[in-house]
Amino acid sequence: MSERHTLPVSKSDDIGDALLLLVDVQITLMVLDGYTTSTVDLMVYLVKSVRVWDAVKGILCADAPEGYEIGISNELTVGTKDLLSYCWRALKESSALMCAMIIGAKPTSISQAFRHSDYRAFGELVFEQLAELRHRGAFSTVSQTFAECCLRCAQSDDPRTQALPKEWYQKTLLCIQERGSALTRRSAGLPAMITSILTAYPEGDFFDSVICDLQTVAGKGSDDRDHQNSLRLPQVHGFNCLKDILTETKFGDSVERHVSVSLEIAVRGLESDKWAIRNCGLMLLKALITRMNDGTNTASSKVSSSHRRLSTLVYDKYQNLPDLLLRLLNIEDTINGETLRTQSRATSPNDTVLQAQQVFPALEIIEQSGIPERHQSEIRRAVWTHLEGPVWLIREKAAKALSYLPMSDQIEEEMRQYLQTPWLTQNALHGRHLYLRYMFAQVDNPGEIAVNVFACALEQFPNMILSNCCPITRSSYMSLIAQSLEAGTSDKKASKRLSAKVKEFRQSPLLSNLWQDFIQYLLQPCSEDPAFALETAAKPRCRSLLDRLDEKNEEKAAPSVDSSQSIFASQNSLDLPKDPKASEHDLRQAGYSLGHRIRVVGQGIDTSNGDLQCWIRALRLAQDEDADVATRKAAVDSLANFLEVIKELSAAAEWKPVLLELYLLIYTSLLDDDEDIRDTGATVASKLLDSTTSPNPQDRLPLSLMVPAACDKLLEHLKHNYHDSPNLWTHSLQRLLGLHLIPSVNTREKLPFPSPKALLEDANREDTSLFAEEKQNLYVDDAQEARVWQEVLLSLDRSTADADDLRNLRVWAVEGVNALIEVAERENIDGPLGWTSKPDVFTLGVRILLAVEVVLRVSANGGSANEDEEVLRESIRRLFEVGKERELRPAWMRMLRDIVDGFD
Repeated sequence: MSERHTLPVSKSDDIGDALLLLVDVQITLMVLDGYTTSTVDLMVYLVKSVRVWDAVKGILCADAPEGYEIGISNELTVGTKDLLSYCWRALKESSALMCAMIIGAKPTSISQAFRHSDYRAFGELVFEQLAELRHRGAFSTVSQTFAECCLRCAQSDDPRTQALPKEWYQKTLLCIQERGSALTRRSAGLPAMITSILTAYPEGDFFDSVICDLQTVAGKGSDDRDHQNSLRLPQVHGFNCLKDILTETKFGDSVERHVSVSLEIAVRGLESDKWAIRNCGLMLLKALITRMNDGTNTASSKVSSSHRRLSTLVYDKYQNLPDLLLRLLNIEDTINGETLRTQSRATSPNDTVLQAQQVFPALEIIEQSGIPERHQSEIRRAVWTHLEGPVWLIREKAAKALSYLPMSDQIEEEMRQYLQTPWLTQNALHGRHLYLRYMFAQVDNPGEIAVNVFACALEQFPNMILSNCCPITRSSYMSLIAQSLEAGTSDKKASKRLSAKVKEFRQSPLLSNLWQDFIQYLLQPCSEDPAFALETAAKPRCRSLLDRLDEKNEEKAAPSVDSSQSIFASQNSLDLPKDPKASEHDLRQAGYSLGHRIRVVGQGIDTSNGDLQCWIRALRLAQDEDADVATRKAAVDSLANFLEVIKELSAAAEWKPVLLELYLLIYTSLLDDDEDIRDTGATVASKLLDSTTSPNPQDRLPLSLMVPAACDKLLEHLKHNYHDSPNLWTHSLQRLLGLHLIPSVNTREKLPFPSPKALLEDANREDTSLFAEEKQNLYVDDAQEARVWQEVLLSLDRSTADADDLRNLRVWAVEGVNALIEVAERENIDGPLGWTSKPDVFTLGVRILLAVEVVLRVSANGGSANEDEEVLRESIRRLFEVGKERELRPAWMRMLRDIVDGFD
């Protein structure tokens, strides 16, 4: 076990002085606007600031204070985290005070209040803090104070004071050299010291000399022969200082003339054998790329093509950039004499990391700005070589970079050429598919070339699928097929052309066998092997798109044509997800596939069909709050896809259970923690309510409900149309009591009624964990939801209540009230911060009282009173009296008063 160290902590009177300073800060900041301060006042605050720094320096300057034991006296009941927080706060307020004093001084009083010695004292203190601190949160405020101090020094009339920032700069250079072994990822406060000094001189010879000095430090090579100083890397600090200067907007055009040299230095850093230097060189290069494109991520698909074309001007602006691209892409022998083609076949982890660090920035520049005219053929050949490399991420990045290069009128020919050209390896084939897919996505009007792309790709089906055993390249090929089908069904004109091409494949003597092989492949059961997961996801997408194509052109289809609708009509069952771990893509496609099958067979389908119930069960499992966001989003998307096919659902009696399932699934999505899922759920709810509430299309007004309105509309619809549904009664009871929802509301299972006493003890137990566990869903209010579903429950017919569930609910309510009485009598006065302030305790109490109201209301509306209900009334009266004595939560007391008043 490693030795644990003890950090020194100042005496308690120093901590007390720090807290007194905080009070001084609050008073001073209120009266500091335009103050006139004497030299004595300045020295008093300076002395206090120095004492605060002496008190916190031993803790905040440690490399990892969280891992050390802090030697504190027994009378101070504070821990490591508390003391760290106090130290950070004290230093922040101390620095804020000094900054406010400098900023708030009137120009006429600067020379009177601040002498040269004052500026030096303040500046030296803040300089020491920035040089010693190791944590970004601690020196962020200090850097602002130092920047203001440097700016006021430069504005001073005293030549000695004007020279202070340049004197501090020389000390900063010395710190960079001396602290070459004290490395952190961002060099702690050293970049802040440089940028603060340059704030006083944002342009001119001094600014240029600082940049040149830092470029010299960063560009210096490391000497492996000096083993004694092998860990001293001042280059890291030089890179980080340059990065902060180049990304600082206030310097504007002053750094523009230094970008070319900085690019050279960044590329040289990427070629270093030291990881720290390579990492900082990469960060500097990323900052330069962002600056060259005016802070715009032109690689994003949301950026217009005109902006991307304008970004090609960077090659004219920075003449050395094409040569640097060649170096990064390793066209020339730059690392150990190896060529690019040799490196592209490297498989060791170290080679892969080295290659990625160099290649990614170059590919990003090409993706943003295209290929320069100079060295165009060499760079294109280099990128294509990486497209065939062994690293998937590099292949994908190279495919994106190459996809922006062809002109729009050349894309179709480019795609045909590379679909038909033989390939050497599976990596090369996969990279080619990625390139074609990304290039196809760049087309402004993909529907115009979708037919030819689909036909050309389908002609390669025997080579890509039948003669190919690699699941990765098979799935990428099927994704290209699906992409062309999706573009072909995007509008009516393209859909007609694509439908004619499909008909040609079916009827042509030369191509009919190819088409039949393709259809048989789509009909094959999906493999459960994880290696074929991507291919398994691509096949249903192609089936669905072919169905959509036939649906759009079904009025033109001849009866004798072997329609692709038979893909589903001839199957006994669908490839639906049957477990909660189903992929998101499977869930989405299952909704469309099932909806299409129901539409083909007709509205008279058996609603107890296994596929339908399996799909609903999968959606309910996917909507569990413990599921990840992607899975929950896939569930609501599957509902949307289902309703896209089933434009209008029948109001027949056999469809009512299915509609109830859909309503409740949509309602669950409206309460999701993710805003996008809630918005999608509101859209789906609007469509479903629109299709079921108005049977006459001409009288129907399209609904577009917001999330709260969709919730209210759904609940009102349920109350009105399912008032006689036993399934809804059971589901409402589950929601009211917070029970785990069973997979289907149409599944008749006995509800579990957990002991309310045990639930209350668990909710009231003191939490001793260091970090509180956050609730999964922060959007929904459980107590409010319980009241909502109580209203639904009470709106249903009395005959819908299950006798066993009602009897168990009565017993549960009695036990719950008695448990509340027991805890209330044991605890002291409750009040705002008492035991009922715990969220779980409060929610459970609301559920118990709402259950009491349900039991009494159901009994009053037709049920017969029994001994348990009399006991329940007495228990409620007792809880009401105890609540008044113990000052229980007002919300509980209002509910109790309403219940007791109802007894009379």
